[in-house]
Amino acid sequence: MRVLRGATCQLLTKRIGLWFIVSAFAAATTSVDAQVSLRGRLDRRDASGQLYPATGFAVTLRSPTTGVRSLAAYAGIDGFYYFSGVAPGQYQLEVWLPTSPPSPMLFNIQVPMVPQFDIFPILVPF
Repeated sequence: MRVLRGATCQLLTKRIGLWFIVSAFAAATTSVDAQVSLRGRLDRRDASGQLYPATGFAVTLRSPTTGVRSLAAYAGIDGFYYFSGVAPGQYQLEVWLPTSPPSPMLFNIQVPMVPQFDIFPILVPF
């Protein structure tokens, strides 16, 4: 199996429409001038226990102080999702599961004041 990495994977993912850079809601949450780009990865396990990318899942950020939720970012074919323009601070990361009604897996994250921040990989049960 061939694994795509870097620019090739990003270009391929953009072309098939699964990867979105989402402008998050920095102005709605705080008045901080600094903005952070976030990157995270969703994984699944197959029957043999091997990890593989979880594609197509919606991910949102929610401010616990204001309740404002970002637009959704979607995990691409490599399992990665991206947010840009996020103000440093506390957020609730929501990974939306394909249940009826839809319900999120919730994770509290602290976004530091750095140009780019990687969120820990998340194992999706579906």
